[in-house]
Amino acid sequence: LADRLGPIELPPLPAGAGGYRLDFDLGGPEGGAHPPYLLQLTDPGGAVLWERTWKGPPPSARALAALVLPADLMRSGRYNLTVQDSTGTIRMFPFLAP
Repeated sequence: LADRLGPIELPPLPAGAGGYRLDFDLGGPEGGAHPPYLLQLTDPGGAVLWERTWKGPPPSARALAALVLPADLMRSGRYNLTVQDSTGTIRMFPFLAP
C-alpha cells in the first residue's frame, strides 16, 4: 500500500484463497516514522474494524510492516488503514476490495 497515492485496487482472489497481505511503510514515502504507532482499519462504511497500538521497529528511514486480512470477512468497497506515530503524524493507506 502507498500513502497519498489514492486507493490501491486489490485483485480478486481465486476461490478458496485465504486473504490479502498488505505491505506498507509506516513512515510513508518520506520515511522517518517514530514509534509507538496507532493503527486503525476502517471499512467502506467508515466503521472501525480493527485498532491497535504497536511498539513497532525503532525510528529509521524505513519502517516496513504487513497486515493480513481474511478475504471472507471483507466486502466490496473502499477501506482505509490509518497509521499515527508518536509525533502525531498521520498517514493513510486506502485500498479497494473487489
